[in-house]
Amino acid sequence: MGNLNLHANTLDKSLNTSYGMLATFIDIILKL
Repeated sequence: MGNLNLHANTLDKSLNTSYGMLATFIDIILKL
Protein backbone atom coordinates (compact mmCIF):
# COMPACT_ATOMS: atom_id res chain seq x y z
CA MET A 1 0.00 0.00 0.00
CA GLY A 2 2.87 2.36 0.74
CA ASN A 3 4.26 1.74 -2.74
CA LEU A 4 0.91 2.63 -4.32
CA ASN A 5 0.77 5.81 -2.25
CA LEU A 6 4.27 6.75 -3.38
CA HIS A 7 3.28 6.23 -7.01
CA ALA A 8 0.15 8.39 -6.58
CA ASN A 9 2.27 11.13 -5.01
CA THR A 10 4.72 11.02 -7.94
CA LEU A 11 1.84 11.16 -10.43
CA ASP A 12 0.38 14.12 -8.54
CA LYS A 13 3.69 15.99 -8.71
CA SER A 14 3.93 15.19 -12.42
CA LEU A 15 0.44 16.57 -13.04
CA ASN A 16 1.22 19.69 -11.00
CA THR A 17 4.34 20.28 -13.10
CA SER A 18 2.37 19.83 -16.33
CA TYR A 19 -0.36 22.22 -15.19
CA GLY A 20 2.25 24.70 -14.03
CA MET A 21 3.96 24.63 -17.42
CA LEU A 22 0.59 24.95 -19.18
CA ALA A 23 -0.38 27.91 -17.00
CA THR A 24 2.96 29.59 -17.71
CA PHE A 25 2.52 28.95 -21.44
CA ILE A 26 -0.99 30.47 -21.41
CA ASP A 27 0.28 33.41 -19.38
CA ILE A 28 2.99 34.09 -21.99
CA ILE A 29 0.46 33.86 -24.85
CA LEU A 30 -1.94 36.25 -23.12
CA LYS A 31 0.87 38.77 -22.62
CA LEU A 32 1.78 38.78 -26.32
